[in-house]
Amino acid sequence: MLPSARFFLCALCREQVVLCRGCDRGQIYCSKTCSQQRRTERQREAKARYANSRAGRHNNAQRQARHRARLRDQKTPIPQIVTDQGSALGHPPDNLVRDRSGSINKPRKHQTTDIHCHFCGQCCDPLLRSDFLSPVQRHRRYGRTQHDPNP
Repeated sequence: MLPSARFFLCALCREQVVLCRGCDRGQIYCSKTCSQQRRTERQREAKARYANSRAGRHNNAQRQARHRARLRDQKTPIPQIVTDQGSALGHPPDNLVRDRSGSINKPRKHQTTDIHCHFCGQCCDPLLRSDFLSPVQRHRRYGRTQHDPNP
């Protein structure tokens, strides 16, 4: 019997993803790349929120004052911009273009009805779930129920 699978769209790139029951951990991203990109965006947003808060502005002013004091002690000219590093000149941006030509879920010529897990490549049941497994179903996967006193 083929394992059940869950179908979802990646929360970042909207790629269609199928995960078998064994690989399904509640993911919402198709790959580590999408997950890390979203995390970077969220961290940038959080830093911007903090920098715009009263405490963030106060801490930034103190940090700049300490930096200027160190420069004065070293008898170094004080630059106008003290916190931003800027980009290196002459280097192209490191943007990567995602190659989707080798997708696992791409239909093959001789068998177009096979559905495979996005991560492990295992063949899955063609009837796909669109929701997560309930806690009881997740624990049954490991051979015990949710209310088992001996984990």
